[in-house]
Formats: sequence, C-alpha cells, structure tokens
Amino acid sequence: MRYREMSVTPTVKAPDRPVLNRLAGAVRVNEAQKMTWLRIFLRVVSLGYLAAFIPWITLILLDAPVLSPGSTFAPLLRFQPYNADYEAMLAAINIVWALMLWRASEDPAKHSMFIDYTIWASAAHGFVMLIVTPIQKGLPMTFIEGVPLFFLAAVLLWLRPSDSRRGAPVSLANQVRRGRQYGSNRTASPVHRPRFGPDPTVAAEGRHTVYRGRRFSRVSVQAFSSISN
Repeated sequence: MRYREMSVTPTVKAPDRPVLNRLAGAVRVNEAQKMTWLRIFLRVVSLGYLAAFIPWITLILLDAPVLSPGSTFAPLLRFQPYNADYEAMLAAINIVWALMLWRASEDPAKHSMFIDYTIWASAAHGFVMLIVTPIQKGLPMTFIEGVPLFFLAAVLLWLRPSDSRRGAPVSLANQVRRGRQYGSNRTASPVHRPRFGPDPTVAAEGRHTVYRGRRFSRVSVQAFSSISN
C-alpha cells in the first residue's frame, strides 16, 4: 500500500477580539492625545511669534537706541544692510501667520493644509538661516534663529493630523459609489440614482428620458432611436 505525503499547513490562530479592541482603543487614545498636544503647541508657537515680532518691529520703527544702527544688539537681531521697510514687511507676514496658527489650533484637522505649509515653510526658512546666519551673525546665533525652525517643523510633522482625521470633502464619484454600495438606502448618500432604467428626476421635468447602464452615464431616447435605425 502506498501512502501519499500530505503537506500540512500550520494554522495561525487569529488574535482574540478583545486584544484587537484594546489595540484600537490605544491608537484612538494616542490620536486624541496628539490632537490635544497639537492644539497646545500651535498656540504656543503663535504666542511666541507674536512676542518676538511685535516688540522687534516696534523698536525698529521707533528707531530705538537698542536696535538702531551702530548699537550692540543691532548686528545680532537685524540683517545688514539695515532696511526698516523690508523688516516691517517681514514682521507683518509673521504676525498674520501667528494669528492664523491660533485660529488653526481650534480645529487642526480642518486646517491640515495650513499646518503642512507651516512645516515646509519652517524647514525651508531654517535651511536658509543655516547658510546666512553664520556669515552675518556668527555660529552662536544660528542655534538661536535657525535650529528652532527645524524643531518646530519636526514637532508639527509628528503631531500633524493623520489622513483618517482630515476633513476632506467627499467627491461626487465617491458619493455615487456610496449610493451603489448601499443599494436602495437613499438616505445613505445624497447622490443616489438607479443604475438601470429611466431617471425619474429628468422624466418628471419633461425632458428626454435618461437611461443609465454600466458603460453609459446618460443616453437619451434619441440616441437609442438613431442606433436602432
């Protein structure tokens, strides 16, 4: 008697459902904590920008001795050649930026694109400061003006809202797909129309009867008559 060798595939036991639920709960808690930390961090950055740029530009526009050309702190806190008009423009951009960061902190998931812009802009600004600051102000000022920008970008990159929490608008194609998925449940999707047969909306308006199929989105009666002839 011959015996055939049979290969036995080992079965892997699926993890228990309570374990999966605990892991999912931990992920949700982490996401909620990160969102709380992101709100706090955005407000801290906003206040930091306001506290740095408002006094800075005020002293420059008032021609205060502490930041006037020839003073001790002017070469450290201003770039040469000194230009108050350019510095006022730079301060205005950063002050508005700070106000928008505070506004984004109220609901970071709805302002994910602005947070992404802040990440990339801070990293690019820091890269420029790494090149310019050592030339004009020395290496110690690089760690004060350039390195914190990379820290800001890194923290925001870690705390940024995940794709699942972003409030992206649902496209028309996704709405139609949802309507097909739920079948006759018209309340599941705002856009739901039958896949085959006449369109009741168009027929009620007295226009040409519209048919729907798998390959044709709208085919009028005239098109059917021309094809049959």
